[in-house]
Order: sequence, then C-alpha cells, then structure tokens
Amino acid sequence: MSGPPDDGKSAPIDRSILAVLTGGDPAVERGMLAVLRKANNADAAALGEAVERRDIVAVARASHRMMGASRLAGATALADICATIARAGQAGNWGTIAANHEALARELDRVNGYLDTQLRDPR
Repeated sequence: MSGPPDDGKSAPIDRSILAVLTGGDPAVERGMLAVLRKANNADAAALGEAVERRDIVAVARASHRMMGASRLAGATALADICATIARAGQAGNWGTIAANHEALARELDRVNGYLDTQLRDPR
C-alpha cells in the first residue's frame, strides 16, 4: 500500500479529490457518494463470494472495480488495499489476498460509516 498508515483520525475520503470531479457541487458530490456506497457494497459482496469459491479471476475483477471507484471518489486507503488484492489476484497469490481481505473489510466499514454520515448530513 502507498501513503502513510491510517491513524484513524483522517477522513476516509479526500473531499478535495471528489470536489475536482464534481466541480464542488454539493448535490453532485452527494450523488457520487451514494453511487460509491452502492457500488462498493455490491463489489465487496462479489469479492467475498469469489474468495469463498477461490475464483481468482472474479477476485481480481471485483477488487479492480472497487479500486477504480474508490480512487475516483478519493477513498485512497480503500483503493490502495483493493489494488493490492487486484494485483495478487492477477498473480494468483492467495496468501496476499487472504492477508489483505480483513484490512479491506475494516476500511470499507470506515468508508461506509463516513458515507452514511455524509449522506444523512452532508456538512
């Protein structure tokens, strides 16, 4: 993973990255956050199922989708974990996938908690 380790105090989404994409429009940001929440949940479920089935192609695909959506929305720590899993999936490295699967679940929970708060009360 790149970047400093999460200290638990920084926001899981860099709003400045999101603002560039949305032009700073709060309604567009809110829509993007809602889409991210839904997409990442679906991809995380697909990833979990792929891991259970030991379907390496599906692991790589689901983690790559999560990586792209997360990076686009500024969830860089989540994107970094997804990138590690995607690379491991492409390499057929189950050890790295297993070693990062719990970190992905924790960071996804952190991102989802943040998204839920923002979607309820945007500022």
